[in-house]
This record gives sequence, structure tokens and C-alpha cells, in this order.
Amino acid sequence: MLRFQVTRIFSKLVDLDSQIVKQPIRTYRKATYECERARDVKPKDEVEVTPPPGVGQFVYNRNPRNLERLSIANKGHGWVMDNDGRTFWHKLVVANTPHGVKASCVHQNGQVVMSAASSEWCIRKFIPKKSDKCAYKIVGKVFAERCLRSGLTEMFNGYKEVKEGKLSLLLKEIENGGVALNEPIQMRRVNFITRVKPTRPWDIIVE
Repeated sequence: MLRFQVTRIFSKLVDLDSQIVKQPIRTYRKATYECERARDVKPKDEVEVTPPPGVGQFVYNRNPRNLERLSIANKGHGWVMDNDGRTFWHKLVVANTPHGVKASCVHQNGQVVMSAASSEWCIRKFIPKKSDKCAYKIVGKVFAERCLRSGLTEMFNGYKEVKEGKLSLLLKEIENGGVALNEPIQMRRVNFITRVKPTRPWDIIVE
């Protein structure tokens, strides 16, 4: 009699153990089946949106400088011990060489985007000397005109402390030509703690 009761209790424990093990498997299978069924069933009011003829489904950015124009592209920070900062997209570089003065716009990757020099014949024939004040002013005007025609309207200026001399004349002519010698800050994630929301380039400000 005792042996029969022990065997009966043991069989109940085995059945209970099997139910506990099988229950999560059944629940998982049921949830998987319901998810697949919900995925296959489409709502009645669903409307398929198709682009109009002649309009592609995707937009491809063919201008790699487009993100820089929107102030979204990353600005390189360089190293702490760098002599000249690298926090810019385009930088103004003025060099006075034995051949004359040269103003160039350098991208952060090191490529020269636009330049103008007094040694060019189209400029040289209108100036008496290659490195006098007149040469600096003419180079500034030509450089500003070329930048505007190529779509460059702003660049980083590392000569802000220069307020007199021939270099100041060149910087003044560039600003008068319509090129801003300062770049906007890079658009970053909004800090909700300080609640400071910078003006985005694509926002229209109504005064």
C-alpha cells in the first residue's frame, strides 16, 4: 500500500514538472502565431502610397558639401597642441611669397577650393607691384568675386587680430565683396536642460 502511494505521488510530480516545462513553450508558440497572423492581416482602410510619375522613391545627395551648407557636417577639432585650430569647414589662408600675395580658401581636408594671386597675369597687368597695398586690395576683390561665383559665402578667418596694414585691406575688400569671414556653429543635439535652441539655417525668421 505504501509503495503504491509513493509511486502515485511520484507520477504526479513528474506530470507537474512536464506541465511547467511545456507551459512557456506553448505561450511562446501562441504569441508567435498571433504575431504572424497580425502581420499578414492588412487593415481595410490601408491605402498604398505611390510617388507620382517622374519622382523617385529615394533622394540621393550628389553634393558632398550640402551638409556643410546646412551646418550639419562635423567640424574637425584637431589636437590641443595644434598651432592653428581646425574647427572649420573652409578657412582663409593668405600667403606673401616672393612671387606676390596669394589668398586661398582651404577645406578642412587640406584641399584648396578657391584661390587668387597677384602673380596671375589677369591681375598682374593691372597692378604696378606684386606685393603693395594696391595688390592686396585687388586680390581681395577678385578672391571675393570668385568665392561668390563658386557658392562660398562664409569661411573661417584666423586673422581677426589684424586691424591695420596691407592684410587688413585685403580682409576688408573680401567682406565688402559679400563674403562673411566667420562660419556658423555646428548644429548639435539640443540640450533640453539649458533650453537653448539655436537658429537653424533652414528656419525662416519673420521680423
